[in-house]
Amino acid sequence: MDLRTTLNKLNLSGVAISAALHADGSLHKVGGLAKGGSRVWNDPDNSARLYALRYLPRHLIESHQWGSLEKSLTDWRFLEAKALAGLVFELAQDFSDAVQAIPHEVRNLRLLEDVLRRDIQFVARHVDDYPHALFQCPWNSCWW
Repeated sequence: MDLRTTLNKLNLSGVAISAALHADGSLHKVGGLAKGGSRVWNDPDNSARLYALRYLPRHLIESHQWGSLEKSLTDWRFLEAKALAGLVFELAQDFSDAVQAIPHEVRNLRLLEDVLRRDIQFVARHVDDYPHALFQCPWNSCWW
């Protein structure tokens, strides 16, 4: 049984699991989160889900996985999950970091960052009572 499975069986919080995996080095072996991140953030029962939502783009940047980074930041399910987790401002920073890190032109990510920052205060304030604002605000502004 590997460390991740053992920690999950102990029912530890996502923060405790990710701290243990970082200390052990398991998270970075063979790409770690960058390789299996979509499985983690997409699973509501995974105790490391919040960690994956928060740090997957950073791991993809550090491992130079530009295609996976672009795919994650244009996947509406990832964007929605990150916003619903209360990480709207972090999402805007993810776009900014990606645009700066990716060696080729990523106009679509630059536009998504611009449209998110345009209404970021409203989106962040209404994540709980109006979660689809992340998509409704760009639509209302004709950013489609």
